Amino acid sequence: MHPVDNENLGQDKLLTCRQAAELTGLSERSMRGLFDSRTIDLVKLGRRLYVLESALSRFIKANTLPSAKEMDQ
Repeated sequence: MHPVDNENLGQDKLLTCRQAAELTGLSERSMRGLFDSRTIDLVKLGRRLYVLESALSRFIKANTLPSAKEMDQ
């Protein structure tokens, strides 16, 4: 789990599963799988789950593979 940056919290958007899926180009079902497996840091408000835009960005960066060209260098 990553610490939340309180200074940027007001600027960071909470995204629903559908919004996160649209933003990443994943299907809503695939994003729901990430939510359900807790593969990504989530925010729970009542019974609903959200993902911070910054958490989604961290998840994408952490799972980005270097290109073959970068690997050769």
